[in-house]
Amino acid sequence: MLIFLNIIDPIPRELLNKNKRKVKQKMKRMSKILSLVLAVVLLVGVFAACGAPATPPADSTTPPADSGTTTPPADTKEPDAAPAETYEWKAANVLAAGGAWDIGLQEFAKLLDEKSGGAIHLEIFNGGTLGQERDTIEGLQIGSVDFVICSSATLSNFIDTQNIWDLPYLFQTSEAARGVLDSQIGTDCLATLSSVGIKGLGYWENGMYILGSTKPIRTPEDMKGLRIRCIESSLQADLYSAFDANGVVIPWGDIYTSLQQGVCDVTTTTLPNMYSAKQHEAAKYITQANQIYGPAPLLMSQDLWDSLPADIQAIVQEAADEAKLVERAAVDAALAETIEIVTNEGCEVIQVDTAAFAAIVEPLYDKYVGTMGITQEMFDAVRAEAEKYY
Repeated sequence: MLIFLNIIDPIPRELLNKNKRKVKQKMKRMSKILSLVLAVVLLVGVFAACGAPATPPADSTTPPADSGTTTPPADTKEPDAAPAETYEWKAANVLAAGGAWDIGLQEFAKLLDEKSGGAIHLEIFNGGTLGQERDTIEGLQIGSVDFVICSSATLSNFIDTQNIWDLPYLFQTSEAARGVLDSQIGTDCLATLSSVGIKGLGYWENGMYILGSTKPIRTPEDMKGLRIRCIESSLQADLYSAFDANGVVIPWGDIYTSLQQGVCDVTTTTLPNMYSAKQHEAAKYITQANQIYGPAPLLMSQDLWDSLPADIQAIVQEAADEAKLVERAAVDAALAETIEIVTNEGCEVIQVDTAAFAAIVEPLYDKYVGTMGITQEMFDAVRAEAEKYY
């Protein structure tokens, strides 16, 4: 050991002391730097913890306890909404396409489509393709037809509350008739139809009746012995009997050939309807006797109406009310236009003293008021309401 120490030169003490002082100084500086770095790291961690929201584990589907809601899993889908119900309906019209009834029904169909957002489609069958009026009304009752526009006279075969509109010279003008039919009187009369499986949506219009004949009618006496087409209505039969004429029941579609073949001498309808069916070609004399104002009730199957939700019922009624105004305007326009057309085509349009005709049928009121569903109270109410328009 002593030999080893003697071989290696010893380090001077002064140098050892000096090196120790340098090492201590470096260690002090490093300690300060480390302390500063640790302080900064701690401060950053504190701020980050205070500012960041609490985040649930990545695989958790449970929201924070204070959220108040439940979030479905990301792959959860809402069920598809049920498809809106749609309706396919049929409407019957015995008159030709292009007439006022058809115009009204076309407007009705358009309004149903618009108001329902396309959920309701109404197909219109004109020209008696679904049968004569009686057939189609029966169709309402059994559900083979959804809507029908017809004469109130044909409807009176199903319920006697409609007979009052067949009374001759009940109205002097169309304006008075419309006012009465749109009043509570008309509403109450339509409501009676439910007892025979029919929903009445409103009174549209056929119009004032004329006499289209194969020989001229200028006075009541000219009607004696003539065969006059009428419908299945005892009141209409009695009306023409009062003039010593004979009522002949003929379906609408057979009138033209019946005039040609002499089965009847006179057709009774509105002038536009007569023209649309070309009956003026066989009956060249047109007498504006205005003996009857013909309402045209728009009817619906009661069973169908009862099956509908309230919002669809409201759409149907609103559409019927609005289309009624269009149909009536078409009646007015058609009457003015048709008078000019038939005159140019060789027909004679005859103006008469309607008071002379009305006087002859006055006794019918005594016979029918108080019978056949025509109450004295209703008759008086209709007359009083009509007076407001004269």
